[in-house]
Amino acid sequence: MTVATALVSFVESYVAYIDILGFSEIVTRVSNNPDSDDLSRLFKCHQTGAGIISGNPSYGLVQFSDSIVISRAYDPVKFSEFVGIVASYQKMLLSEGFLCRGGVSRGSHYSNGTFMMSAGLVSAHSIEVSQARYPRIAISTELLKLVGEGNLAKSNVLQEDDGVFFVDYLKGLKSRELKRISKKIEICVEQCRRHNSSSVREKGLWLAEYSNSRVGSSFTRQQFGSPDWSALAGMGE
Repeated sequence: MTVATALVSFVESYVAYIDILGFSEIVTRVSNNPDSDDLSRLFKCHQTGAGIISGNPSYGLVQFSDSIVISRAYDPVKFSEFVGIVASYQKMLLSEGFLCRGGVSRGSHYSNGTFMMSAGLVSAHSIEVSQARYPRIAISTELLKLVGEGNLAKSNVLQEDDGVFFVDYLKGLKSRELKRISKKIEICVEQCRRHNSSSVREKGLWLAEYSNSRVGSSFTRQQFGSPDWSALAGMGE
């Protein structure tokens, strides 16, 4: 028995890898609470995300579990457009109460919807692991050099003091959108602050500081102050 194999080829592409944070906790909530709306909100994100790129055959979108892959054939002139799409997706996730981090890179890429093989994805995932750390989508410096300064001027890109370039998804918000997204950020920051994981609390602090910087919010709490002795009763050793 022979199996016919279709001729496939790699395309040099922009690839963004996005990881939804706290996914194991989300799965646990859905499994233990049939009334949880997490699954419906995630599926809504998937549908809305598909809508972001609908009508543009240049883009690909694949979501599996907590991972999202957005791709487009590489073209330096289209860099700002691509990062804008990624920013819209990150902002859309936040609007449903989900934080994410990720990486953006470039490399050979093939996907037909059910099968994917991608050096670009490997690179983007590596950037997510090594550079993202906080709820940000880091961008390859090699990619930025390749795209060239002339194609970067109007892009949604910021650089943090640790040297990492990342997607600036709060850039250019309109007043109504700003009010809505600021409320979501406030909720996410507070949830992170109350979490028992120091890593999660650190992510919440970063989100607060990013929001304060970009949209003038004031979500960063005072770090030092007089002791609240009454809190001792609820603390362990």
